[in-house]
Amino acid sequence: MRHTICAVTFIASALFCVASNALGQWVVSSQYATCFGATDTKLFAASNHGALIVSTDAGNSWENIDTSLTGFFSASVAAGTMSGNGTNLFVAGEQASVLRTTDNGVTWSRSAEGLPVTGKAIGALFIKGSKLFAGTGYRNGGDGVYLSIDSGKSWRASGLSRQTVSAFGVSAGYLFAGTDSGIFRSSNEGVTWVQVNKGIQNPSTYGGVTSFAVIGKLLFAAQDDQLLYRTSDNGDNWTLLKIMGFRRLAVGGNILFECGLGSNGPYVSTDYGVSWTESHAGDRVDAIFIFRNYVFAGTANTGLWRRRLSEFMAVSSNALVENGLVLAQNCPNPCSARTVISFSTDRREFVDIRIVDMLGKQYAQVFCGEAEAGKHSYDWNVTSMPTGVYFFNVRTENGIGQMPMMVHH
Repeated sequence: MRHTICAVTFIASALFCVASNALGQWVVSSQYATCFGATDTKLFAASNHGALIVSTDAGNSWENIDTSLTGFFSASVAAGTMSGNGTNLFVAGEQASVLRTTDNGVTWSRSAEGLPVTGKAIGALFIKGSKLFAGTGYRNGGDGVYLSIDSGKSWRASGLSRQTVSAFGVSAGYLFAGTDSGIFRSSNEGVTWVQVNKGIQNPSTYGGVTSFAVIGKLLFAAQDDQLLYRTSDNGDNWTLLKIMGFRRLAVGGNILFECGLGSNGPYVSTDYGVSWTESHAGDRVDAIFIFRNYVFAGTANTGLWRRRLSEFMAVSSNALVENGLVLAQNCPNPCSARTVISFSTDRREFVDIRIVDMLGKQYAQVFCGEAEAGKHSYDWNVTSMPTGVYFFNVRTENGIGQMPMMVHH
């Protein structure tokens, strides 16, 4: 499994320039970041060698809030309001300890009580209610999950011993852990774990799971700079969506973002991971984060990039999804001559597409038959259809979707 720790220095004053493409514009500052964390009002970014900055205006300006952590290789940041414990910021990395501040970096406390011996680095931190979880690994092997119930002051082992744990996620009340052996799920907040690898490629060949993201009932998992999966049944079954440089995932609305090996990222998906578009922030993006309607892309070499989430919303297909079925808005809509009807499915299955009027009366059948897994588009002539509002219905063996369509002559 490959892990990258980048040594960079933050500059307190920000210099900005703009990069543009068909989707919109990225604004870049002179900061650098390899991981992010946020409270309700503050965004934190960290990198190697103790570089840590904060923004209180959604990235318009940054302040260097700490200089005492030099030599502390930052690999993970967790920030948020813990139930009963107020607002906390945690930083962890190569050293087998966790740093905590409750005053935005003015003072720090370091805790290693109960954590594994030096050399077992911490690669993931995750806040769930009043509990703080730490995943060990990426340097000298892993030692599983550790749990703190006193805001990081002390720790105890919480399963998956000898596993390298690189990511945590929560979906439908379940806690998920991404490891070098694949994915584990806990229904009791880490007391016990069950491996849920059905559909996951062999980790010994493709590497461990490094990130999770959630959109509604869908849980996504990235496998070590290579593969992306999706599950709609809480991990009982995983569907391989894409082979690409996936490493870190983030969600804004119904839009999925990823960063990894690609040099034109972050990459954007508006159809729940089926297809992806480059957004050209710069060099390889090491971290991706959504905060206050902005998308932040952190790099080790080409700055810290920011872009409005609404720019990606503008190109979103307003897709609906159910049981692996993704139904996209026809384009153009309204239409007068021709329109494209698109859907995608995560498995080979029978698909029936019909156009009906507002009373439910069938007007036309666009497609009926077996469709391979992936994205499908059909060009449809509407010149003979009277002006009005219609619906195109997509039915598969595993789901039903419907989207309105307006014809105007």
